[in-house]
Parts: sequence; structure tokens; C-alpha cells
Amino acid sequence: MKRIVCGVACILISGMLLDLFAQTENRKCTIKTLIGSVKVRKGSTVNWFDARPKMVIKERDAIRTFIESDVELETSEGTTLKIGENTAVEMAVFLEKGDLQNTKIKIMNGSLICNVKKLVNNKSTFTFETPTATASIRGTIVGFDVTKEKTLIRVYEGTVAVTGEGSRDLAILKNNQMVSVTKGQKTIVVQALDESKARSEFKSDDEIKIDSSSIDTSKTPKDTITNKKTGDASGKETAAHELRLSVTSPTDRQVFTKTIIPVSGKTTPGAEVRVNSMKLNVSADGVFSGTVAIPNEEGDAVFEFEVSLDGERMQQTKTVFYKPQYRFSVLSPSEMQVVNATIIQIKGEVQPVSSEITANGTRMSVTQNGSFAGMIQIPDEEGNVEIEFEITSSSISRTERRNITYKRPMDNIVPQLQGVLPDIATNSPVTISVVDRTPDEEITFTCEVDGSRTSDVGTSNYPFKVPLENGVHTYVVYAKDKAGNTSQKMTKKIAYLSSNNWTITMRKPVNIEYIDIPPSTPDFGFEPRYTIELSIDKLPDDDMRLIRDITITNQTTGKTVQDKTFTSNYVERDFGLSSRSANVFLIEVTDINGFKKSQKVQVVLR
Repeated sequence: MKRIVCGVACILISGMLLDLFAQTENRKCTIKTLIGSVKVRKGSTVNWFDARPKMVIKERDAIRTFIESDVELETSEGTTLKIGENTAVEMAVFLEKGDLQNTKIKIMNGSLICNVKKLVNNKSTFTFETPTATASIRGTIVGFDVTKEKTLIRVYEGTVAVTGEGSRDLAILKNNQMVSVTKGQKTIVVQALDESKARSEFKSDDEIKIDSSSIDTSKTPKDTITNKKTGDASGKETAAHELRLSVTSPTDRQVFTKTIIPVSGKTTPGAEVRVNSMKLNVSADGVFSGTVAIPNEEGDAVFEFEVSLDGERMQQTKTVFYKPQYRFSVLSPSEMQVVNATIIQIKGEVQPVSSEITANGTRMSVTQNGSFAGMIQIPDEEGNVEIEFEITSSSISRTERRNITYKRPMDNIVPQLQGVLPDIATNSPVTISVVDRTPDEEITFTCEVDGSRTSDVGTSNYPFKVPLENGVHTYVVYAKDKAGNTSQKMTKKIAYLSSNNWTITMRKPVNIEYIDIPPSTPDFGFEPRYTIELSIDKLPDDDMRLIRDITITNQTTGKTVQDKTFTSNYVERDFGLSSRSANVFLIEVTDINGFKKSQKVQVVLR
């Protein structure tokens, strides 16, 4: 697997306070360049979309690169992050509040190189988190190679604080130092930076590319190495080859109309050649060639050539301009197609892919490969309809047209009622919506209450109101469209009570009733009895179906009687009494809305 080492800034180990701040529009992270196949997952979604230059990467967004692909990110404060092939990272935290800036990048696997600009103050943080380690940075060039079991960190410039997963051990890395942290490792050992050892640990023969513009140039190889002395197997000194690089294609500022660019040139025989981190085939005489894919976006594309031989390297950059040839085609609808709906789906292809397209004023969505799509609405009037496309980009401004024929379909589908008529209602009115296939079609909604009919007129998807009357009534609702199609009828007997004006009227006893018992002591089998009588008044139509229950309790003896069904609003219940004492009765009445009223009376035996 090809890995591109990163340059990244020096650190405070943190994680504190990061979730307290919100990302602002003042601080942004965008895709600067990309090569090959790069995908982005937005936030907590599960779908992956093609990345594109200038796309904004927000907090919780994730990025994946595939084989022979890489992407470079840049923040508004100048930090750059180059993600190598077969790598997955997540922008776990990207926050700003006042003068505080906090960043946490999770590296699930793969490789990257980061050049972190100096943080604005001591309270700001920049942290990398891998499955086996955490690295805190503050103005640093640092590289990572990550698997689930191991993290390799190389510091080329600056200082990095590293802790292992689940460990309290803290290691401080400085210029030209490295550490390898495996899963479960408790102690971190800092070593001198050794690229060959780093490659062997990850079983890769690929070269590790370092951004020479951000490293001390005194330690960087010259573009051309001449007459370097080396030792052969016999111990004799021999002159090394002069490291050369000549690029014949592409040339600077060359204009291309396709995204596959041929590259060719010549180098020192035996040297390795890479362009934008992709290895090229080199013949025995040093001639190299190949093709490189550039983003399908009109504008500059940069080719970074790098050759290496015997530990020496040199680089060369070529910048070309991509200007795709104009191409526009509408795949759907076809010319003079007959449509039966007023919502029309538009599909097509366009070049350049940076073009903005509107159809009858509605903007279409253009993908990275140049396909576009969208929906427009046409008038509900039969006949010819013209669709006008406006195509604009930095280099073109054109108008294209397509004609279709609209024919209104025969309406034989009945409208549908959506909603519920309740058995017991606590609020009025009840809402019933009518759904019809034809947009804005006239709908007549009818409501019958105990046979008395009223109607209302609206449109498809209009929420009709069913006002409820106090008491228990039978409701029937249905809808009819303009074509005469009638929905199924919805029927329900509904109990509704709008207020709690009903009262409890005690008939017996009214308040306190005294009952005298003869002075002779009755035998122990004697049980005095009394009939409680009451009525529920001021109910609509005296309809006791509006009362949920009546509970009568003799609090002296503990006897309770509860009724939930009634034949009238007049209630009688017989109770045994406690001899020669006050019998306190509690009457509790609850209506269908859950509203409760109570009253106390006494029967005193003396």
C-alpha cells in the first residue's frame, strides 16, 4: 500500500472542552486538490459521495481514499493535510469559539502527512487519534502510518506529545524522531527517525514522500547529484550516476480537454519516478511514461514529479489547464415526449462539469462526472410545453430548448381520507386530510352529524376540519373530487364534552343526616343500612356516556362501590352503616376528559 507521510503540528494532549463549542462559518476546512477516487461521508449519514475540489469538510465528516488516490485538505488558518491512498479519516472535532480553535482528526487506517500552522494561543488544541495512540500537536510537520494494531509516527519538524491507547505513559517527540505504538503497549520508546526501518515495520517498499517546502532545506537533497562516491561489494569507490529528470509531457500551461493526461520523460537509469505519488514504469535506459487522471473540474491541475536513486531525490512541478469541450445532452424527457404528470424529471449530461444548469428557472444538480438531474413543475394545461435550459460556466453561457406535450390523464382514482375519528374526543375540531393524485384538484368534503349534512370545498392534501358537538353523536365524513370520484365513508359515534359545567346534586343525604336508634341495644346481628342517592346534572342531553365512572366510599367502614355504566343520570347505592357513629361518605365523579369532582356527606347514627 502506498503511503504519503504527513507533516503535522505540535500538541497538547486534550479532548477537554471540545464538545462545548460549535463550528462557525469563520473557520473552514476545504478540499484543495484530489487525485483518483475519493469519497466523503457527511455527518452521521451512512452514504458516501464523490469528493470534489473546494468541497467544505465539516465536523463529523469522514473521507476515504482508494488505490492510487489521494486528497489534500486546507484549513482557513493555513494548515494542510495530505491523505494518502487506501486511507480513512474523520474530522471528529473542528470548532471555534472566540479566539479558541480545537481540532481532532481520527485516523482509522492508512497514511497522511500534515503541516499544522502554529496555534493561535495556548488554549487551542490540534489532536490526532488512531486505534492505538493519541498525538497532540502545536505547529509541526508530522507523518502517520496507521493500522488497527499499530501506529507509526514520524516527526520531521516541531514537537509532538504521544500517548498509547489506555496508557498514561507520555512521550515527547522532537525533530527527526519517531515512535511505533502497538495495541496494548504501555511504554513508548522514542527512536531516531529511520525511514528504512519504518518501511520494514509496515512491509511496504513504497517511497515515503515528504513535503520539502516545509522542511529545513539544509537537510534536503539537491535537484541534481553529481559524482557521489559509493562503495561496491569489493570495497572500491565508484562514482554514482548523476540524478537527472527531464519531463517531456505535459508541458507548463499546456491545455487539455480530457481528464486522462499522458506523462512522459527521461531520468537517470535505475531511478524511481513518481508523479503525484503514483509510481511510473521506467525502462532500462531511463525513459518513463504513463497516464494520470485529474479532477473533472475546469482550471489548473498540478503534476508533482519526483525521482529517487540511492537515497537522493529531486522534484519538478508542471501546471496544466483543463478546459473540457462543451457538450450538452438531455436524456429525459425526449423531444416531443407525451407526459401525463405536471412534475417532470430532468436528466442529462454536460461538459464542463463546473457548469450551472437551470431548467425553466429551476436549478439542476450536477455531479462530478457531468451528469445532471432535477425536477420541474409545468402548468396543468394540456398542449405543447417548452423547457428552456440555461448553461453557464466560467467559459460558456448558452441556452438550449426541449419541447414536450402534456396530456392530462383520465381521473378515475378516488380520493383517500387520512385521519382518525375518535370514540372519545377531548379537543374539537378533528382534522381529516384528503389525498388525491391530481395536484390542486378541487375537493368537496362532506360531514354528516346525526344525519344533518354540511360541506366544505378545498384542494388535494387540504386539511379539512370536523367540528364536534357536545354529547354523543354519529359522524359520517367523505370526499368527492372534481371528476366525481367519491372516497369511502368514515363513520364513528363520538362522545365529546367541551367543558366541566356539570354538577353533582346530592339527593340523600343533602349534607349531614342524623338517624336515631332505639335505646335498647340490638343484638349483634343487627346491621343498619342506608341508601345514597345523587344525580349528575347539566350534562348535554343528560347523557351519562360522558361520565367515565362514579365512586362512592363509606370512609368509616371502608366499603367502596364503583360504577362505569349507567341507565340514567340518577344514581342510588345501598350501604351498611357503622352503629352509633358518624359514617362519612366520599362521592367522586370523573368525566370522559379525566376531570374529577367530589363531595362529602355524613350519616350519623345516635
